[in-house]
Amino acid sequence: EPLSPEAQAFFDAVNRALASSLDNDLTLYLHGANNNFYRASAQAAQYRHFTGRNSVVMSFAWPSAESLLRYAVDVNNARRTVPVFARLLELLAEHTDARRIDVLAYSAGSQVLSPALAALAEKYRNVPLAEVRERLRLGEVYFAAPDVEFRGFLKDLAGYVGIPDHVTVAVNPDDTVLALAAMQHGVSRAGRPDRNELSEEETRWVIDASRTLPVDFIWVSAGHLPGMARGAHDFWYSHPWVSTDVLIQLLFEARPADRGLAAEDESGQSRVWYFPADYPQRSTAAI
Repeated sequence: EPLSPEAQAFFDAVNRALASSLDNDLTLYLHGANNNFYRASAQAAQYRHFTGRNSVVMSFAWPSAESLLRYAVDVNNARRTVPVFARLLELLAEHTDARRIDVLAYSAGSQVLSPALAALAEKYRNVPLAEVRERLRLGEVYFAAPDVEFRGFLKDLAGYVGIPDHVTVAVNPDDTVLALAAMQHGVSRAGRPDRNELSEEETRWVIDASRTLPVDFIWVSAGHLPGMARGAHDFWYSHPWVSTDVLIQLLFEARPADRGLAAEDESGQSRVWYFPADYPQRSTAAI
């Protein structure tokens, strides 16, 4: 269908911003629950600021009830937003000049992003993967403390992995916010996973994915990050080491070892990445 004048003006504005940016990728930010438009915009703007204001960042403000007591409303709204966001990704790929479209989803924003990517994979299941990748131009997909059902997240991931260039999942095993969310839902969250919920087959898939597929799992724990509260949920933007790592990854499409992270790589186990004690020196050298 032809675009409305308002939609055309919007995409024209995005393309003007891309044309004047040193970074030709477009980054979408999805906020978490208990949020509002101002805070979501400020978080996206903070990320853009630390790129030296050389990137184009778009905040996708899905409707939040802005209250912990109305978390169930946010979950329902996130679910209803999925087809809208999936369609937005298609439209951005079709009508913008972005080289790649990167997506950063924080907390319950993952309840929008994960099923949206799975829905696109299902929609294009009969189209060759190379053609789907070229059509959607998805680059780095980053899940920061994802508040989404662990097993459902892995099922979605298995469906769409390979469509984006790379997927990253940042996990704090002691995340107190996700502990409360797990109590609310009755199952663990992808950002604070309980491996005992997985079958043997699912466990094997995770191990193989961490070693052979374009997926990285980052262990963000207080034991590795000086000054981080043990139960931190907002680490992606509140802790300088993590925010630096996000920045390097999205700007340079750098893999964990290339940007200063270290691997915990026990035989027969999932490969996970963590922040070594000399991360500041490593990241500086990487940049």
